[in-house]
Amino acid sequence: MPPGPLSAHFEVLRDGEDEAELERATEALAAAAHARPLVEEARQRSLDLRYRLRLHRVLLRSGDEAARRAAVEAALKDDQGLFLALDVLEAWRLDPEGFRDALRGIPRTRGKLGARALADALAGAPLPRGQESAAALKALHRDAPPALRAWLAPCLLLAGRAEAFEETANLLSTAEPPLADLARRALHDASAGLGPPRDADAADWQRWCGEYARARAVLVRACLPFLDGEEVDPAAVAAAKREAIEEKERVLRAVPVFLREPDSYHEEVARVLGDIIARAAGPDDEEAVVAILRSLDSRRGGLRGHEIIGGALLALDRAVVAEAVEALVRIGPAVDRWQPPLLVQPARDADVEPLATYVQGLHERLAAQGRRALACFRTRHTAERVLDASLGRAERIELGALLASPQVEAELLRRFREGDKESLRILEQIGSEKTLSELIKDFNRRPDGTIGLALQRLGTPDLLPKLRRGFDGLQSAAQAGSIFRALELIGGKQAAQLALRRLEDGDRLRGLALKTLVRLGHPKAREPALEPFRRWEERGRKDPRPGRREVQALARCGKQEDGRLLMQLIEHYGASFPATADAIWGMARLGYREVVPELYGYVHTTNRFRGIAAVSLAVLGAKELPARVEALLASASGRRDLHDMVLLAAAAYVDPPRARAAAEPFLAGAREQPEAAACLAYVCALAQDGAALEALAASPREQVRAAVARGIAWAAASSDRGFAPPACLSTLRVDRALSVRLEAAVAAGYARAEGAVRDIGLALATAPAELLDEKRGGPRLLQLLADTEGDSSPRAALWNAYADLRDDPTLRFREGLGRGRLVAAELRVRAAR
Repeated sequence: MPPGPLSAHFEVLRDGEDEAELERATEALAAAAHARPLVEEARQRSLDLRYRLRLHRVLLRSGDEAARRAAVEAALKDDQGLFLALDVLEAWRLDPEGFRDALRGIPRTRGKLGARALADALAGAPLPRGQESAAALKALHRDAPPALRAWLAPCLLLAGRAEAFEETANLLSTAEPPLADLARRALHDASAGLGPPRDADAADWQRWCGEYARARAVLVRACLPFLDGEEVDPAAVAAAKREAIEEKERVLRAVPVFLREPDSYHEEVARVLGDIIARAAGPDDEEAVVAILRSLDSRRGGLRGHEIIGGALLALDRAVVAEAVEALVRIGPAVDRWQPPLLVQPARDADVEPLATYVQGLHERLAAQGRRALACFRTRHTAERVLDASLGRAERIELGALLASPQVEAELLRRFREGDKESLRILEQIGSEKTLSELIKDFNRRPDGTIGLALQRLGTPDLLPKLRRGFDGLQSAAQAGSIFRALELIGGKQAAQLALRRLEDGDRLRGLALKTLVRLGHPKAREPALEPFRRWEERGRKDPRPGRREVQALARCGKQEDGRLLMQLIEHYGASFPATADAIWGMARLGYREVVPELYGYVHTTNRFRGIAAVSLAVLGAKELPARVEALLASASGRRDLHDMVLLAAAAYVDPPRARAAAEPFLAGAREQPEAAACLAYVCALAQDGAALEALAASPREQVRAAVARGIAWAAASSDRGFAPPACLSTLRVDRALSVRLEAAVAAGYARAEGAVRDIGLALATAPAELLDEKRGGPRLLQLLADTEGDSSPRAALWNAYADLRDDPTLRFREGLGRGRLVAAELRVRAAR
């Protein structure tokens, strides 16, 4: 603190808080003739950053205009951090035009990036929206004195930091006109033009900022928890997604603003927001969804957001095609493993024209992805490409499966009749009832195995009477194989009758017909299935013995007393018999209760058939099974394997509360083991233990959460007591991981939960084919308990759950890719009604 007559001014700069008093002291020291050396000495000796910044401002204002300009020019070259930010502000106040080149010349380097952002904001130039620029401004804003912080707040907002909204809005009523103008510009830009009018007063902006802050808090909890680098709580994320869906009106309006924040430039944000929009938006939200689509632009450094476009199309279909296409052109449609959902109503050609033109100019690899995106809009642009013979076979089939228009069907049918076999492969995916009738006419005129494959894909129960004449004319097993497979998929009384007509001695198709009847479980197949067992007994139970195929045939088509033959097989050969597990399950399927005492012998810790034996005992209604399992699991300590978890599941099928009590020691470890989690979720779901299910579903591992949903689905499918969906299922249905949402949609369908139809439709529409068609995980024995053996893939499980929900077995999965996607689109429409 320099002594003398100026000490009072120095004291104000050191300790003062009032801005007007600080300004007077600054001007007094700047005007004093001999103050500069004292100010420089005080600045060098002080360790107080705030005091040094105030002294620095005095130096920048000292002397005449030429001296001030020289001081500012030198400072702009040498300073950094807060001192450079102060230099920028003083240069702008002194002569904005004269210092324009100097301000633009500030490098965007560490230590100077924040000041350069301030210079750009004062000049009206757009600020780069990125983590680095925003972080530099945030650091300056945190450490700056109040006067400088006021100028940095709008800059921070322009760089995408939403926490500066409220502070910037407050400046409208307190700041000097230049700062207020900067604040208005920042508010208007950061709000994406969706806030109050640019000239609105402070109260209106403060009210809007408060509403946005509340909506943003929900979006942050749903979209950004992974940015902290800590373990994400999936239940908390799902809860935030549910809250966003419930408060959709406020949240959807906030999304365009939220997407301007650098933290939102992450593909995970797009996935979460796409799912929220698909689930929440309806016809009344079209304006808000359009605003979201218009906010997507990667050229501004923002989010690419393909999943957001997909969510908008899922929610509003053709109503937002024009805006979706414009967004795809801005961000680029060529993204691996993504395509828009198939529209329920084909788009208008004019709406898709910009994308078609854009795709034509892409490199071939990217153009192929662009054509895939075009196909989902189902316009003539795609039709022309699908029918282009220069494309590869795989791409033509894929695009044709997405297109599904009557015009393309007619053209493909004409080409097939002219000899183009590839056209029929596309028709298998997209054929309508009209195309099916035409193919049946062709088949009845000239039986053809290639047409049989198409009928297998397109077949419906109405197909059978029309097909009868052509089927009778078949003599080649190669031609007939696909027809018999179609019969199995279609099912019903007529299918069995058609197969029975081919069982006469000497018929070339007798073997295929028998296989069909076995798979249909028809009783007329029992006698042929018994023949190998009779020959085996006649030979004194010597080889050749019945094999797995014969065991399965008898189990499907036999009578209850036929279980004796299966029991004799495993008694004679024991564990060496390759089909022991099939024989055990066959006896349970036939209801052969005499085997119950024998099966209890398999339920011990060292027998590898204990799982299938316990499942069979459960299906046979063995009341003592839970007590046996309880005693077995309590008899030895240590970690149990999957077989023991299956024992618990089988016990739960008979007595859920008792099995739940026996499962207690294993619940904690199941959070790390997907298959064990599926079994224990099955137990807890049947026992209606919501707390235990929530603990299992809280696992950070995606595979475990998916397994929990799968276990709930099996419990719902196997329960005949009136299954109440557990509370955790609502969390799993909006999980951040798509694989979990797929399994949860299946569970919702079997549990007949509210909104299950929409969940199934969204799952089928959004999941990539490789995920839908991969082998479904989890212990197969639980599928036997739940009678869901057909749920071999997520796609099949979703369709079968929908068939169960609608009590319509004809809906079970058999659709080709195109028809499946079309029906999935229709499910979304039905769910919205």
